[in-house]
Amino acid sequence: MIFKIFNKTSRKFLGGFALIVIGSMIIVYIASFLDTEEQNKKTMANPINNNITNIKNLP
Repeated sequence: MIFKIFNKTSRKFLGGFALIVIGSMIIVYIASFLDTEEQNKKTMANPINNNITNIKNLP
């Protein structure tokens, strides 16, 4: 009985941990995407460099 309860709680803990990890990865991805957008605005003066960054950012 005690083992069953422990198994349920550990599953919940692992699920929560996985959600936290995935959430932080998504946040980092969005932050890096916004950072590249800022870099594109800065490199507008250099059109060749800007085109290279735009090609890299294509999905």
